[in-house]
Amino acid sequence: MQFSNRLGTSMRQPTAMREVNYSGVGMNAKIQSVDRPVTNHGLSGMKAASLGPARQIYDRNYYLNLMKTKNNDIADEITKMKKEVDDINRDNAKYLTLERRYEMLIKDVRKFEGELADYNLALDKHRSDTKPEDIENLYIHIRNQNDKQKNHLDALFAEKKDMENELAGYEQQIQEINFTNEARLNDLDPEQRNEYEKLKRENNGLNQEIQMNRQELDEVNQKLAQLEHRLKQDTFKQRAQHLREEKIQLSKKKEDLEL
Repeated sequence: MQFSNRLGTSMRQPTAMREVNYSGVGMNAKIQSVDRPVTNHGLSGMKAASLGPARQIYDRNYYLNLMKTKNNDIADEITKMKKEVDDINRDNAKYLTLERRYEMLIKDVRKFEGELADYNLALDKHRSDTKPEDIENLYIHIRNQNDKQKNHLDALFAEKKDMENELAGYEQQIQEINFTNEARLNDLDPEQRNEYEKLKRENNGLNQEIQMNRQELDEVNQKLAQLEHRLKQDTFKQRAQHLREEKIQLSKKKEDLEL
């Protein structure tokens, strides 16, 4: 205490190190300085120091502002997308309106084209000095032909409808028969069901064999037709005799296949 009073000062007790917070407008501002010489002999002025420390601590306000900015960007994007959707909906509505108008105009155009064709035909008949009675008779004849064709088409359509109904009835009957067969199969014993499956497989095999025999028969018929054609064009007797024998063999094979 005497030593400190003799010097006229007192030493302060040391405290903990304080953390310096480099924040503020000046630190976050982007400042650029131009390095240019002061004299003509290469002397340069003082260079500006760096913009504060390279590492900063972002507080709660920074992230709130960042979130507000992102929210504003998202809101702007949503508004833009809604506007685009509205434009697309308006374009679609306009397209549908124009499509209906186009269909109506196409009908009018076809109608006017038909009238123009009639006028051109009437003009040609007038230039060729055709009598009106002949034109009227031709019109009546064409109208009668159209009526007959219409009645024929109506009859065909009705016949088609009847055939479709008949086919639907047959399909219904086939379905009912299949249901009945399934019910009967379910009522069979395991041995009988196995026997049925065996017979069914044999039937499928026979059907495949019949199909193969039909294909082979068609091939034999084609070869026979080719040989007959060649026989008609061949002038040599020996060749004709050979083809005749081959024809007899193919005919026998055909009969065997048909059986």
